[in-house]
Amino acid sequence: MSSMTCTHGALDATLLPAALTEVAEQSFFAYVDPCPAAELEPHWPPGNAWLYAVVEFGREQHRGRVELALPSGLAGDLAAAFAGTDVGELSDAMVGDVVGELCNMVCGLWLTRAMPSVWFALAPPLVEVGLPPLPQGWTFMAINDVAAGFRVREDR
Repeated sequence: MSSMTCTHGALDATLLPAALTEVAEQSFFAYVDPCPAAELEPHWPPGNAWLYAVVEFGREQHRGRVELALPSGLAGDLAAAFAGTDVGELSDAMVGDVVGELCNMVCGLWLTRAMPSVWFALAPPLVEVGLPPLPQGWTFMAINDVAAGFRVREDR
């Protein structure tokens, strides 16, 4: 009996924006544009209510997490589009569940594209409400013209 050892290098985090774009456009009927730090201010929403979703992934030496941060207004709009309903018909818990699923879908697509022949375990998404993240360490995209942040943390 033989065992396979994963000999792949580090995961390619540069593929994550494409995964976020594809999931947002195809499943949430949203449009996504790059949002460099120099152009962040016009896309930054007022207020400080954000939702953070985290999905941990693991496979041999490849362990880490994908984190997604969305302003609550954008989160509600995306949840309503995903559910095919008005945002007023969704509870905060439902919006949180959809944000977690968005993060899960992005993480899964990214891992599939980064290492198509490797199986990864994904933990259930964790979602919290908090203050907006600081731009350092985060990459931002404009989803429906509103800033949303994401990052990958890979454990070594």
